[in-house]
Amino acid sequence: MSFLKTFVIKGFLNLLKNNLPNLRLFNRKRRNGLKICLGPDNFSYMCFFTSFKSGLINKFIQDLKEIDYFIDIGANIGWYSLCAAKSSKCHVFSIEPNPNTFITLLTNIKINNLSHRVTVINAAICSNNHNVTITNLNSADQNFVEFNNSNGIKVIPLKLDEVVSKIPKNKNIALKIDVEGLEENVIFSGEKSISEIKEIKLIYCEITTSKIPIINKFLNENGFMCIESIPNKGANCVNNKYVRKSISKAY
Repeated sequence: MSFLKTFVIKGFLNLLKNNLPNLRLFNRKRRNGLKICLGPDNFSYMCFFTSFKSGLINKFIQDLKEIDYFIDIGANIGWYSLCAAKSSKCHVFSIEPNPNTFITLLTNIKINNLSHRVTVINAAICSNNHNVTITNLNSADQNFVEFNNSNGIKVIPLKLDEVVSKIPKNKNIALKIDVEGLEENVIFSGEKSISEIKEIKLIYCEITTSKIPIINKFLNENGFMCIESIPNKGANCVNNKYVRKSISKAY
């Protein structure tokens, strides 16, 4: 790479960094009619979104046919939340702890006129009640929730059980968990709901490889079975789909 090209790229990246979080660079309309606005710290997410997520949408929407409430934990800029709200009958709880990313999430909901279908929550789903922070890296796609770290951005902690308690009784629920290694903590913050509320029918979860046995064991003991496991290329994790054993044939 030439010196000039390197200089221009560095200048461009500095421009992005200095304008966070207000600069919004990418605004694309997908084939399903959704508009997607990406913040300048969501470039890696744009690559993932364009190459991978568009291929999942049809199957995802089929999964949600009988679902009334979709809880999106680690919503990022809202791709799954938007798809669920636009293409199914679900009401969506869209939960994102990173304050900068949360701004983009709100923007995406607004430009798609889906505010009436999505409840947004700027909080970290976890079992800890205090001293919860999120890292403040340049790319929002690489940030993760931590505990007892004074250098991070303070965020509001919220248990999964608390979110589920806001949903009316006898309504079918699906969960999506994508929390950069905190999935075990998230799941156990909803232990009461997962074990007792049979209306939780479907769980999508990105799981760090080392945590697969304990999560599989817990979910199996509480009536779920893993029907799909897709390795996440380039990362030490898998994307698993769990369903209630009594309805597994429907999926």
